This record gives sequence, structure tokens and C-alpha cells, in this order.
Amino acid sequence: MVKIDKCPFCGSFEVGSVKSRDGETFAVPTINKTTGKITDYAMLPLMFVCSTCKSVWFNNPNFEGNLTKEFTPASKD
Repeated sequence: MVKIDKCPFCGSFEVGSVKSRDGETFAVPTINKTTGKITDYAMLPLMFVCSTCKSVWFNNPNFEGNLTKEFTPASKD
């Protein structure tokens, strides 16, 4: 089990994991860019939240995959 005790955004120690319902887990799916449909691949991360700054983040201790440095910031419109 991963132990997260400090928020990576604000540094607060008021953090904890978000529990899913019994028999369920959280998933981050991939979406086909051409069709816009959700694919059958998803990452199953642990989800954490900070009660101070309200940030939510994921941790996947079993990550195996390709890393990319590409990043497109969200529009501020």
C-alpha cells in the first residue's frame, strides 16, 4: 500500500486516500481520438485528496507503460 502523508501541491499534511465502494475501484480510461469513444484500456490508480487546498491526485504503484513529456494546458476560456 502506498503511504501519502503530504500534499504535493500545498505541502499540507491533511491528506488521505479516497475510498471506493466495496467491490469497485477508480479507473482512468483512454479515449480514441478519432472516434471519441472510450477504449477497453484503463489505468486503475489510487486516488488521494487534500482537505486544505482541495487538490485531487492519483498514484499508480504498479504503473507499466509509456511515458510522454507532451502536455497541452487547458484553455482558460
